[in-house]
Amino acid sequence: MRKDHTAEAAAAAIGKTVRTLTGAAARDSELRAALDGEPGGGWGVDALLGKQTREHSDLDVWAPAAHLEPLFVAFAEAGVDRIFPWPGDRPWNFVLHDGVRLRIDLHLYEPLADGSLHYGSVVDGGPFPAEALAGHGSIAGTAVRCESAEWAVRWHTGYPARDVDRHDVPLLCQKFAIPLPEGFVPADEHSPSGTA
Repeated sequence: MRKDHTAEAAAAAIGKTVRTLTGAAARDSELRAALDGEPGGGWGVDALLGKQTREHSDLDVWAPAAHLEPLFVAFAEAGVDRIFPWPGDRPWNFVLHDGVRLRIDLHLYEPLADGSLHYGSVVDGGPFPAEALAGHGSIAGTAVRCESAEWAVRWHTGYPARDVDRHDVPLLCQKFAIPLPEGFVPADEHSPSGTA
């Protein structure tokens, strides 16, 4: 989202998109399976925390790759109907947008026979446990399934920390009693900044 939009407007727009998508899912059993929340990234963190703690530039969404067609239909109904070219785009991870301010960073996975999920290509990807997407939270008053707190912390580490990571990780660790990873300071020792 562009920086000239307030955090409240961003939350309202994302909340409207989530409600539109969950409403579409309520009408269609295939969509319901694909769109039972599963936000990740910064909004996934805020869903786990139960409130918006910073501004966000997009909404990360995890979804089964087999549900891509109904996802496209639901996103188009919500006005999110354009590809937003982004460095590092892959067939399993790309950004959609509405031409103005809403961006959806789509992460497609495939369920495996052993119950785990696979993200990425056969060559450049790997499995992760389904429990990683079994968190529960809320965005703008809408209950969503999302990344679990432990996996949200894991996915915000393992690379040079950005300002948003230094904001998100300590808050999750504090709320969910997760040991703070090396290099991060406790939540009360920093202030929020940046968007992602």
